[in-house]
Amino acid sequence: MTTQQNITDKRKAKQMVKTILPSMKIYNQYVKRCKNYSQILKSSYIGIPSVPIKKIEFIRSDLFDRKYLVGFVNRSWLSKTAPGCNAIATPSLEIGELKSPPIVLVASKAILKRNSRLHSILEHEFVHVNQALNNDFPSNFTSSKTDLSDQFIHYVCAEYQANFLQLETWPKLRPPEKYGLKLEEWCFLRGYTQALERLLRSAIEEKISDKKLFSTLNKIPKTLRKLLPTLDLETETTLRFIERFKIFSFQALQIVAPVDNLTASQSSVYKKILIWSGSELEPLPK
Repeated sequence: MTTQQNITDKRKAKQMVKTILPSMKIYNQYVKRCKNYSQILKSSYIGIPSVPIKKIEFIRSDLFDRKYLVGFVNRSWLSKTAPGCNAIATPSLEIGELKSPPIVLVASKAILKRNSRLHSILEHEFVHVNQALNNDFPSNFTSSKTDLSDQFIHYVCAEYQANFLQLETWPKLRPPEKYGLKLEEWCFLRGYTQALERLLRSAIEEKISDKKLFSTLNKIPKTLRKLLPTLDLETETTLRFIERFKIFSFQALQIVAPVDNLTASQSSVYKKILIWSGSELEPLPK
């Protein structure tokens, strides 16, 4: 990376932090909710085997210089809830009638240390907590009044921000230079493919009708092209990413839908998406 590009990325990250941070009024309300929630959780829930949170505390963010609520959970619970993830953020975790404020859930505190990979992941999730406080948390792509293509763009933007701030602050975690991608291009690609995986997972789980799914898939490329100028990302590389939309969709489908584990109805959805993505594409071998 050139020195000028590094300066540009740092400037962009600094501005992004200011944009993402909720007002002090909203943050103070969040802190109050967190304290009340923690007290109830500790006095009435922690220690019960069925409760996933085993310990809870505030942890200060290096990115935002504010404290955020972190719950420490069994690794087995986290693996089942979010396979492959070391930490996740959620707008609310429900335990019986107790609902949490936005919270990060992590499997182990032992490896939470400065400059570690997990520390950077935790900061990534703090971005999502701030988004939740601003009502900008990434979509789950379930049926709602909000257009699914708009939800898709919202998800891309949310993950773009989280990835950019994480990797700008921890450059050792960036992709190899051999890929030839600028940091912002890589982060756009990550947000874009993550959004595709989430959307197609919802479709396979039959949370979205076929009509709504394919209408959305056909609209996404045009919507993405409109997004690029707003992020100052209208580059030859990002336009090429969009041109490969059906190929990326096919690849995302292989990740979220292992063919051998699908029910008959899920398999039907899978085949429809496969046909839409292109008849020359075949499922990847096991």
